[in-house]
Amino acid sequence: MMDLINTHARSLVEKFLQTGVACFLVMTHGAIAGAGLAHVITAAKTGIIAAVAWVIVSLIPKLSSVHWGIWLTGILAAVADWWVHPSAIGVWWTEPVVTGLLTMVLMLGYEQILHKRNS
Repeated sequence: MMDLINTHARSLVEKFLQTGVACFLVMTHGAIAGAGLAHVITAAKTGIIAAVAWVIVSLIPKLSSVHWGIWLTGILAAVADWWVHPSAIGVWWTEPVVTGLLTMVLMLGYEQILHKRNS
C-alpha cells in the first residue's frame, strides 16, 4: 500500500513540475526575467490541476504505457491551461495547445534521461 502511495505522490510531483514549467515558459514567451509572481501562481494552478487529474486518471489500470501517459498528460495540461487563464497568444486555444505540446516534449526528455539512468 505504501508503494502505491509513494508512486502516486512521486507522479503528482513530476506532473506538477512538468506541466507548471511548460505553462510558465509558454506564458512568459521564454522571457523568464520579466516574469512576476502572478505568472508563477498561474503556472502553479495549471500544474496542480493537471497533476491531480493525472493521478485520478492513472488509477485506471490500462494506462500503464509511457507514451500513453505522455499524450494524456499533454492533453490534461492543455485543458488545465485553458481553464486557469485566457490565452495570451493567438486565438483562445493557441496557448493551451502549445503548453500541452511543450509538456509532452519535456516529458519525452525526462523519460529518456530516466531510462538512460536506469539502464
